[in-house]
Amino acid sequence: LGLLVNDLGQDPRFAAHVAALNGRRLRWAAGLPLRGTDGLAFGALCLAHPAALTLELAQQDRLRQLGAALEALHVQSRQDALAARAHEQRLQAAEAAQAAAARTTQGALHAAQARLQLLSESSPVGVFHTDAGGRVTFTNARWQAMFALAPAQALGARWLSTVHPDDVSGVRSAWQR
Repeated sequence: LGLLVNDLGQDPRFAAHVAALNGRRLRWAAGLPLRGTDGLAFGALCLAHPAALTLELAQQDRLRQLGAALEALHVQSRQDALAARAHEQRLQAAEAAQAAAARTTQGALHAAQARLQLLSESSPVGVFHTDAGGRVTFTNARWQAMFALAPAQALGARWLSTVHPDDVSGVRSAWQR
């Protein structure tokens, strides 16, 4: 043990300390430094009792075992904290990478949209786009001019009005398949 004093009142190292307790007399004390894996003390296990005691070897061994358990708990606690910090750093790195990828993708999407817009505006043919339900979501100016429709009139399901009346039924059924 780091410290084992069977009777503090008889030990000159503690006489002044015993007197300072103002009548709360402690007679027995034991202490054990608690050390991390680096060998540096991070605390101490201290026990005190008002009666003079003698610790048997088996009791001293149990005290050492308790100290070792506290040291192991301290080490595990530090390892858990380091693991949590590392996990948090990995999450932050993953989030940063995901955000960078999203920015890259968004930039590529904007560039592609700008190219499509330029092609559509300069195309001599009518261009239109529909969603899965057959509703027009985009037409270029040439398509609108070909069918004499304003931009708002060209959107939605009105595009079937541009199909020859003899072909509407067949186009509609083909589209719905």
